[in-house]
Amino acid sequence: MIIDFDNADSVQKNIKDYILENARDFTCEQYDNLIDRYSLCKSLNDDVIRIHRDWFNTQLRGSKICAGHFSRVYDLSKIEQGIVTLDCENHLAQIKDILNIENFEDKKEIDALEEILLNLSKYLGGIREKRLSFFYPASHTRACAHYTEAIGGEVIKFNKEKIPNIYQLLCKVGIPILVRATVPFDEIIDYWKGQVIDNIIRMTLAGEPIWKGELDGRCFELQIENCLKKKNIKEVIILG
Repeated sequence: MIIDFDNADSVQKNIKDYILENARDFTCEQYDNLIDRYSLCKSLNDDVIRIHRDWFNTQLRGSKICAGHFSRVYDLSKIEQGIVTLDCENHLAQIKDILNIENFEDKKEIDALEEILLNLSKYLGGIREKRLSFFYPASHTRACAHYTEAIGGEVIKFNKEKIPNIYQLLCKVGIPILVRATVPFDEIIDYWKGQVIDNIIRMTLAGEPIWKGELDGRCFELQIENCLKKKNIKEVIILG
């Protein structure tokens, strides 16, 4: 099963039926907005939540989620072979190769880049290494195009004050892209699996194309800890 959050019919009937049969457990009547009104945890009963979570995880095993990944790449051919997770040492080596090709020689900034990438937790919040982020529904991923601003993504963008000339160069070179992919549900980190389940519940109980109404333009994130294989890449779009 491939779940496309732009198409409610992509969710199998048995899953929809289960949600409708247990709607009271997934609904908090006091809220009108979709995010607060519908989710897996609205019953506030840990045993009930666990039963439902286990059921969804079993039913969704082997399924895939349509989502998009944004990047700016120096060599387009590499991304077409698959998407790798962030490894700071490799990331540093790749950026230094680009700087060398582009004849960048500011040693002070190169040293600052090394300090940032080899001690990333000091300079960028959250867990970044060995993870890949995707966004859905696919029709709304344009809202995340800022991730294509510079080669190196958030690592570079959020530290641009420390490496302003490197940042400017990495914004000028490379190709901004959107990779449309089908992400295996089994590889999604548990926290983000819960959000996928919540949005399946919302899409079913709202009874309308929710992305065109209250949630118009909103993107949701999911993360995996593995590299995305070539077979899961459906399209690479070069952004203008």
